[in-house]
Amino acid sequence: FGVQARGGCACAGPYVHRLLGIDAAASAALRARILSGEELAKPGFVRCNLSPMMSEDEIDAVLGAITALPDAALRHRDRYEANAERAIFGMTAA
Repeated sequence: FGVQARGGCACAGPYVHRLLGIDAAASAALRARILSGEELAKPGFVRCNLSPMMSEDEIDAVLGAITALPDAALRHRDRYEANAERAIFGMTAA
């Protein structure tokens, strides 16, 4: 898509919990899993910022990519693998 964004955990944990509907019990369960080494259990999301310096065409391109992403992700998911030890996803070897 030509759009750069960064995923990961946010610094505003309570806000993220509220957005994702994670209650106290689910939060405790997630915390236990993470502390036991299951780093990929961390909930997350991608934040994409728009700049006032962007043109309307650039903003439309970003919004179009976001809209198309769910279908595109399903088509490309086999090209990525999770590294549970480092808690990251990367391209699979060709």
